[in-house]
Amino acid sequence: MIPRLNLELYSALRQSDLPAALRLFRRQLPLLQFIVQAASADDRAGLEIMGIDPGHLRAPLAGLDAARKQELREILQPLI
Repeated sequence: MIPRLNLELYSALRQSDLPAALRLFRRQLPLLQFIVQAASADDRAGLEIMGIDPGHLRAPLAGLDAARKQELREILQPLI
């Protein structure tokens, strides 16, 4: 969902710029923590927020409720 930040983090690590890598990782951390809690339903909702149609979610998985989707939107918005 955040390829630019991932590439910047990778680049900082490759250049041994640990302060920059840590700063970039900390920016991503709220999103990573959110994703770990519900896996593919979060991925799907994140893609929708970014304007990408991820298709239908297969059973038995369920989509995010409105409150969780809003929480993800608030986490993702400053990162994209």
